[in-house]
Amino acid sequence: MVLKSDLSKHERIRRTLTDAIASGHYGPGQRLPSESELVKTFGASRPTVNRALRDLQLTGVIERRAGSGSYVRADAAARGYVFGLLIPELGRTEIFEPICRGMADAQHGSQHVLLWGSSLGDAANVEEQASQACRQLVAKTVSGIFFAPLELTPEKDAINRRIAEVFDRAGIPIVLLDRDLVPYPGRSHYDLVGIDNRRAGYTITAHLLACGCRRIVFLGRPRSAPTVDARIGGYKEAMSDAHLESHVCRIDPENGAEVARVL
Repeated sequence: MVLKSDLSKHERIRRTLTDAIASGHYGPGQRLPSESELVKTFGASRPTVNRALRDLQLTGVIERRAGSGSYVRADAAARGYVFGLLIPELGRTEIFEPICRGMADAQHGSQHVLLWGSSLGDAANVEEQASQACRQLVAKTVSGIFFAPLELTPEKDAINRRIAEVFDRAGIPIVLLDRDLVPYPGRSHYDLVGIDNRRAGYTITAHLLACGCRRIVFLGRPRSAPTVDARIGGYKEAMSDAHLESHVCRIDPENGAEVARVL
């Protein structure tokens, strides 16, 4: 999590005022403190305060009246938050389509807006495309980001870290979807929404064992997400509990070649 003290001054002012408006401290039509008052409150320069107010104006939260001051827009409360959704591999993996549909449906009838970051098409330019999507979402001053880290890409770990750093520098909170940025069993400091993959690996293996299977192989791709390693951990635990040998194979589906086998 990025603390407000870690943000630039104008961003800290913008966020503080946004939170105050969202909480009802400043209601629709109410006048905000003057620029001079904000300068004293935040210990900032007038240009810094002016930049924060301009950002609020551009996002439709306030209106500024010459010679009068800044006022909360009448519909500001109804605007809610704007969230960004960044799933670079959308369309290349099977799990995110229903997740995206659910998130898209959830915004209807709520006060919040969901902005979709572009998915990545050409794998050869994945880093540049990811950087461009980040810049677009940062420029829209979103309140937070839902991010599904890359997998299966050779430089995925470095690219995922750089994406997270962009939003960290902008002071935009991140919620990870399905997978973490660090190898299993490590955990990053970001919030993560996903399933218990170790338990899932154990449960499906136990089911196969109950069906009478005794030689069970875990088949996965190279460079998979940490979630796959968690499932392997659950699979191995179930096999160990049954006093059976584990077999893990990594196979590249592009050419069918077996990359590695771990017994």
